[in-house]
Amino acid sequence: MPSPISSTSYKNANLNSREFQARIEQIRGDGMLSDQGKLGEIKAEYDRALATKEKIDADRVKQLEARRSSIEQNRLWLRPSEAANSSTVIAFRDSQQRADTLKDEAEALRSLERSERSGDNLHARAILAAAFEPDRMWINVVDAYVAKHPETEADLHELWAMVKEDGSGNGPLDTDTFAQLLATPTDVRLPRELGGRF
Repeated sequence: MPSPISSTSYKNANLNSREFQARIEQIRGDGMLSDQGKLGEIKAEYDRALATKEKIDADRVKQLEARRSSIEQNRLWLRPSEAANSSTVIAFRDSQQRADTLKDEAEALRSLERSERSGDNLHARAILAAAFEPDRMWINVVDAYVAKHPETEADLHELWAMVKEDGSGNGPLDTDTFAQLLATPTDVRLPRELGGRF
């Protein structure tokens, strides 16, 4: 199910693309314009549509970064109410240090299971956070956590999709938008008058 961010971005990009294509066809069919006039109008329209697309893309990246930060704050890190308690902060820091020493996914799964059995939710979240680190990317740990905390499923799978693109954890991968963009052109293609094929 597409996220609201990806759906809105896709709709805006698609609308921009369709408006651009319609306007180019309108300019091409305008008998009042000379060839030189048409070329100037097409160039101006292309520049406008490209600027709009760049703004849509930049807004989408900002929205995805904000969404990612929100999920991380709510699902991986201490919530504001927990962060107000100094003993909780110290316990979580200790849990993070222990999670940092996990050597592989199998060890992380064992440690997660022990934490869940003993009710150590802070350590379980620290292990979950470690599973999202660029050099780890342990999907089985994420799935094991979700199995015990089904209310986190949508958020954690969305977060996983955002960070898995290259395993770096740096670039957001919005898989819904990516799939839609492959299925339907929403780009601003270079018109043939400017050296393109459109």
